[in-house]
Amino acid sequence: MTKATIYTRSSTGDHDRQRDELVAKLGDTHEIVGEYRDDASGNQGVGDRPGLKKLLEDAAQGKFDVLLCADLSRLTRQVTPEIIMTLKMAGVRIMTAEGGEVGITDLFAQAIMNQLAKTESQRRSERIKQGIWAARERRAAADTAEAGSGNE
Repeated sequence: MTKATIYTRSSTGDHDRQRDELVAKLGDTHEIVGEYRDDASGNQGVGDRPGLKKLLEDAAQGKFDVLLCADLSRLTRQVTPEIIMTLKMAGVRIMTAEGGEVGITDLFAQAIMNQLAKTESQRRSERIKQGIWAARERRAAADTAEAGSGNE
């Protein structure tokens, strides 16, 4: 059997559900040698998530061959080069309960999609701010014109 570790992340405390799902789906084919967990948002970096930080350290030391997580978003919503390269260099495969094995290409694709979504969100936010500013300017101009016409 392959040495595997379980990683759960939850800001709502459903670690047991994630773990139980992984063991039910993948436990028969993997020897579970460790578990890591974080009570945090997936948007936090490795430094803010002690479970993920320890997992990456142990991966680099060859303590397991497979990382089991409920789905990729439980591992992280911000796939970073640090995560990708640490797991790749250690030869660790990622398996999810829902989608099976996640390859390095999948991680890079996820990182690119995350960056595109972030960029689009920033652009949308900027356009909304510009629209609000323009509407205020139009309103101020209309108020000034209205006040000017009332004096005649």
